[in-house]
Amino acid sequence: MKITKYLEVSTGHRLPIQNDICSNLHGHTYKLMINIEFYRQEDEYIDMGSFIDWQIIEKLLNKDFGHRYLISKHDPIIKQIKDLPGIRIVDYFPTSENISKEMIDLISQEILLEVRKKDIGHMSVRLKLSETSNTSIDMQRDFKINKRIHNTYVRQ
Repeated sequence: MKITKYLEVSTGHRLPIQNDICSNLHGHTYKLMINIEFYRQEDEYIDMGSFIDWQIIEKLLNKDFGHRYLISKHDPIIKQIKDLPGIRIVDYFPTSENISKEMIDLISQEILLEVRKKDIGHMSVRLKLSETSNTSIDMQRDFKINKRIHNTYVRQ
């Protein structure tokens, strides 16, 4: 069984590690496509019924990313803006790749809480994050129940 959900989240950031317009304060309305697939064996798909509460996933993403400004703890301007409303200090430079990684990990952890209660063998979570109309990041996490089996990452 495969489930797909489309979401949008508006987030600000800057990339002082780049010497271009991305080093300025700016934001994006990220478009997300989340695919979740369950199967017992390579070719055996299963019907899990409805158990993913998408409102919880949306709340998680909005809490950490929605109308927030992500700033790296290593950013030279952090002292000037760290106390402004909506600021979220992160351990990484908020590139699309790093934002995608944090998002897919949050989503995967939440879904695993529910999936571990079900009788399935494997789960794949795929996130496609589009920063602009011509730039996207595609990440996937594959799990055996209670054991991650591998990660894949492709930049488009």
